[in-house]
Amino acid sequence: MILPGGAVVFRNLTSTMVEVGEIFAELEKRELTGYVAATADNFSGTIFLRKGAFVDAIEEVDSGTVVIGEPACADIIKRCRSGDVGLDVGEVSDAVLNALIGFVNNRTVYENMSSEFVNIDKLLLTLETWKHTGCIEIVTRSGTGTILFENGFFIDGTFKMANGTTVTGIESLEATINAYRRTAATINVYRPENMGCADACADIPIISISDFEDMTQQQPGFHELL
Repeated sequence: MILPGGAVVFRNLTSTMVEVGEIFAELEKRELTGYVAATADNFSGTIFLRKGAFVDAIEEVDSGTVVIGEPACADIIKRCRSGDVGLDVGEVSDAVLNALIGFVNNRTVYENMSSEFVNIDKLLLTLETWKHTGCIEIVTRSGTGTILFENGFFIDGTFKMANGTTVTGIESLEATINAYRRTAATINVYRPENMGCADACADIPIISISDFEDMTQQQPGFHELL
């Protein structure tokens, strides 16, 4: 999952050099709204926090399997405790967090639309008219862009170039649109599942990360079941 930059809290940490539980305790103390991104050779995962408490998670493993929600959070923490996992922590606004949660639990509005027949300017205008909350994923030959919206307006985004360079913020919107106009591209449009607006995301129950302590110790990790 390509995440927006946000404000950097911690970067380039590894689970072998920090106490994972202490990291989450510190984020809970700070009441951080944002994410913890975990990466290793065979998986990547993201835990989303609102005011320091868990709201959602997504885990992707090499086999192509994707797990979301509490099971993903429990397994990400277990992997961090048992191996060398890279950790990055970012702070984002409530609006961006809502859009990211919507991306994890999404409903597809449009899928695999081709740039051959979609005018990007008209599409963006249509989403603004609809007051769309969610995201657009645009895949081009030169990179992949993810544009986040709230009530029809751009709030953040990322564009990952083919060479691995990532652009965030308003520059990502410009880079994505420019890439779309230069090369063949496909578009996917998503909105939060069963949610009419971003405010509904705030109603998702929050759970302290410490609540996952027993879960990670008593249940087998997802990777052990593969």
